[in-house]
Amino acid sequence: MKKAILFFFILSICCFSLVAQNPERFKNEIDKFSQEASSVDQKNLVLFTGSSSVRMWKDLSDRFPKENIVNLGFGGSAM
Repeated sequence: MKKAILFFFILSICCFSLVAQNPERFKNEIDKFSQEASSVDQKNLVLFTGSSSVRMWKDLSDRFPKENIVNLGFGGSAM
């Protein structure tokens, strides 16, 4: 029984490592953020970060008209 438990434990660790997120997965989106950051007025800046639900929030500027807003949401974020 102990060998079976150990086998399934090791198997689950191996499977987890195969599906773990690649650190390069979001490289293109982070590079895009870096490029956009140079053109943004950073005075009183309000950052929205998070997953695709934040990224898809297209009317942030309409909802917060007095704020200097940057939307840094990206698909797949687990923040």
